Amino acid sequence: MKNTIGWGTTKDGTLLVNLSGGIDSTYALWVALKQGRKCIVHHIVLNNRQRRAEREEKAVTDIMLWLTDQGLNNWEYLESVTDFGQITRSRDVTVWGWWTGVILRKRPQIKQVLVPTYRVDSPEYHDKILQGLVKLIANRDDVEFLFPLAALKKKDVVRSLIPKDLLALTWYCRQPTPKGTCNKCHTCKEVHDAMRGK
Repeated sequence: MKNTIGWGTTKDGTLLVNLSGGIDSTYALWVALKQGRKCIVHHIVLNNRQRRAEREEKAVTDIMLWLTDQGLNNWEYLESVTDFGQITRSRDVTVWGWWTGVILRKRPQIKQVLVPTYRVDSPEYHDKILQGLVKLIANRDDVEFLFPLAALKKKDVVRSLIPKDLLALTWYCRQPTPKGTCNKCHTCKEVHDAMRGK
């Protein structure tokens, strides 16, 4: 397996993008499609203690419609469901790693996986969990993990890089309330600070 900072080469043009409906994965998918990449877009309906699945599903639906309206429709959409039930503590990366491995096992033509994170300096997070699960489940060593956001900061994406109408469709709150965002979780604080220019 190979880690590449940036967008890498197009190879066969097929790129797996795990789309949560959040700002980072949405921005990365938008750029990839603008580059002319053929994308397999995968969304996990993630039912966990944070109860954000419904908001994320709506965001993903709205985002995919927006991309289509922009003529960026060189994608195939896949969706899976994971329900943590009574398990109260979980790491999303384990679910993403599992499903990424399953998809790569069934689709050997996919050689690249886009990882929409700024945390490439955390080998435990990526190499040991995400990539370890992919290797175990897909039994493949030929996968290249692309980290296109490594040179960026979320505040830069929020302030100037992502189109404002696309940003408005995303969902970033980790603990939504019936009225909307909680304004307390780390992601809410980070995004709201960026919007205020902090």
